[in-house]
Amino acid sequence: MRWIIGTVNHIDAEQSTLTLADGQELSYDYVVIATGPRLAFEEVPGLGPQAFTQSVCSQDHSAQAWERYQAFLENPGPIIVGASPGASCFGPAYETAMILDADLRKRKLRDRVPMTYVTSEPYIGHMGLGGVGDSKGLMESELRERHIKWIANAKSSL
Repeated sequence: MRWIIGTVNHIDAEQSTLTLADGQELSYDYVVIATGPRLAFEEVPGLGPQAFTQSVCSQDHSAQAWERYQAFLENPGPIIVGASPGASCFGPAYETAMILDADLRKRKLRDRVPMTYVTSEPYIGHMGLGGVGDSKGLMESELRERHIKWIANAKSSL
């Protein structure tokens, strides 16, 4: 499997090929074409890929967040993960919290890193959708099991 970033100009579903803007032709068994977010860090001052906040909303942001995480591991301490007011996609924040928890446990550092999940959702597991099945109970249980505190319905004071 390869990760390719580019514009798809043509999809030939019958031949299972696609043509990228650079002329490259790719054949596939299964293809995922995803779009990126429209980022609006200016909506909440202090957010974005800066000194103390990290984004995982793009490949470049994720790479920068990984570098900052590596530096964090040298002197671990409290960490906050979440989704800000105005966010429209909450899954990546939950995923990031779970990935960090698992990685810190693997490195035997989790006990040194108090974690808090902060979200603008009205409740944990809302997902911007009013919940999906029992996502409220499921996500609260998962966070509790991992000793991740949470703050829901967070608002910007600006």
